[in-house]
Amino acid sequence: MNTRLTLFCYRHLPDPRSSLEAMLKPKVTQLPGHIQSVFVQNIIKLYSSLLVKAELENDEETIKEAGQLLVEKLPMFVQSADLEVQERVLIIIFLAFEKLYMYMYVHTNMQRNVVHLMICLLPIFH
Repeated sequence: MNTRLTLFCYRHLPDPRSSLEAMLKPKVTQLPGHIQSVFVQNIIKLYSSLLVKAELENDEETIKEAGQLLVEKLPMFVQSADLEVQERVLIIIFLAFEKLYMYMYVHTNMQRNVVHLMICLLPIFH
């Protein structure tokens, strides 16, 4: 993770989480594919900066909420007509899911929720 990006996000964005939520609104899927691709690329940057800050502050709730937000909202991009958007989204979903799994399994021992989440995500990868 680029430290400069993290500093930019927290100096110039008053609330990076609300920016992330705005980028994950369904209307974004109506944009042209190359614009969606840029959105998806920047979504992972915002997510990364949120994680860095949350981990430095030991804010496990933000880690969990940000991961759940991505896992819930990103699948809408899987149906994009642009192949690059689909590829980027699947990679990001995997990374977010992996981080969320680590949080839930290691920190809170919520294995049943993780298994349920895995079952819900399976159709996305087919």
